[in-house]
Amino acid sequence: PKAIIVPWLAHGTDTSTALQALTTLTTNGNNNIWLVGHEPEFSTLIAYLLGNPNSRIKVKKAGLIRVAVDMTSGIGELHWNIPNALMK
Repeated sequence: PKAIIVPWLAHGTDTSTALQALTTLTTNGNNNIWLVGHEPEFSTLIAYLLGNPNSRIKVKKAGLIRVAVDMTSGIGELHWNIPNALMK
Protein backbone atom coordinates (compact mmCIF):
# COMPACT_ATOMS: atom_id res chain seq x y z
CA PRO A 1 0.00 0.00 0.00
CA LYS A 2 0.97 3.59 -0.54
CA ALA A 3 2.48 5.43 2.43
CA ILE A 4 0.34 8.26 3.79
CA ILE A 5 1.81 11.11 5.82
CA VAL A 6 -0.52 12.13 8.64
CA PRO A 7 -0.14 15.04 11.07
CA TRP A 8 -1.19 12.96 14.09
CA LEU A 9 2.14 11.08 14.03
CA ALA A 10 4.24 14.25 13.96
CA HIS A 11 6.62 15.03 16.80
CA GLY A 12 4.76 16.78 19.60
CA THR A 13 1.28 15.39 18.88
CA ASP A 14 -0.59 14.29 21.99
CA THR A 15 -1.49 10.64 22.48
CA SER A 16 -5.26 11.20 22.59
CA THR A 17 -5.17 12.65 19.07
CA ALA A 18 -3.31 9.61 17.74
CA LEU A 19 -5.62 7.19 19.54
CA GLN A 20 -8.69 8.93 18.10
CA ALA A 21 -7.21 8.78 14.60
CA LEU A 22 -6.47 5.05 14.99
CA THR A 23 -10.00 4.43 16.24
CA THR A 24 -11.40 6.26 13.21
CA LEU A 25 -9.21 4.22 10.84
CA THR A 26 -10.31 0.91 12.33
CA THR A 27 -13.95 1.98 12.39
CA ASN A 28 -13.62 2.62 8.64
CA GLY A 29 -12.36 -0.93 8.07
CA ASN A 30 -8.58 -0.41 8.15
CA ASN A 31 -7.39 -3.38 10.16
CA ASN A 32 -3.73 -3.62 9.15
CA ILE A 33 -2.04 -0.33 9.98
CA TRP A 34 1.71 0.29 9.95
CA LEU A 35 2.96 3.35 11.82
CA VAL A 36 6.20 5.30 11.74
CA GLY A 37 6.65 7.88 14.45
CA HIS A 38 8.95 9.85 16.71
CA GLU A 39 10.12 9.52 20.28
CA PRO A 40 9.00 9.92 22.99
CA GLU A 41 5.46 10.10 21.61
CA PHE A 42 5.71 6.75 19.85
CA SER A 43 6.65 4.81 23.01
CA THR A 44 3.81 6.54 24.85
CA LEU A 45 1.35 5.59 22.10
CA ILE A 46 2.50 1.96 22.20
CA ALA A 47 2.08 1.92 25.99
CA TYR A 48 -1.50 3.20 25.65
CA LEU A 49 -2.25 0.63 22.94
CA LEU A 50 -1.03 -2.08 25.30
CA GLY A 51 -3.40 -0.79 27.97
CA ASN A 52 -0.76 0.52 30.35
CA PRO A 53 0.11 4.18 29.82
CA ASN A 54 2.63 3.97 32.67
CA SER A 55 4.62 1.08 31.18
CA ARG A 56 8.29 1.54 30.46
CA ILE A 57 8.34 0.24 26.89
CA LYS A 58 10.81 2.10 24.72
CA VAL A 59 10.86 2.09 20.95
CA LYS A 60 14.46 2.15 19.80
CA LYS A 61 15.43 4.14 16.71
CA ALA A 62 14.59 2.17 13.53
CA GLY A 63 13.13 -0.70 15.57
CA LEU A 64 10.10 -2.77 14.61
CA ILE A 65 7.23 -3.51 16.97
CA ARG A 66 4.14 -5.59 16.25
CA VAL A 67 1.13 -4.86 18.41
CA ALA A 68 -2.30 -6.38 17.86
CA VAL A 69 -5.04 -4.13 19.23
CA ASP A 70 -8.79 -4.51 19.47
CA MET A 71 -9.72 -0.84 19.22
CA THR A 72 -13.29 -1.48 20.39
CA SER A 73 -12.14 -2.91 23.72
CA GLY A 74 -8.84 -1.04 23.87
CA ILE A 75 -6.97 -4.27 24.61
CA GLY A 76 -3.59 -4.63 22.94
CA GLU A 77 -1.03 -7.42 22.86
CA LEU A 78 2.68 -7.09 22.13
CA HIS A 79 3.64 -9.75 19.57
CA TRP A 80 7.29 -8.78 19.10
CA ASN A 81 9.84 -5.99 19.47
CA ILE A 82 12.94 -6.15 17.25
CA PRO A 83 15.68 -3.58 17.83
CA ASN A 84 17.62 -2.31 14.84
CA ALA A 85 20.80 -4.04 16.08
CA LEU A 86 19.23 -7.45 15.37
CA MET A 87 18.26 -6.55 11.80
CA LYS A 88 21.78 -5.96 10.47
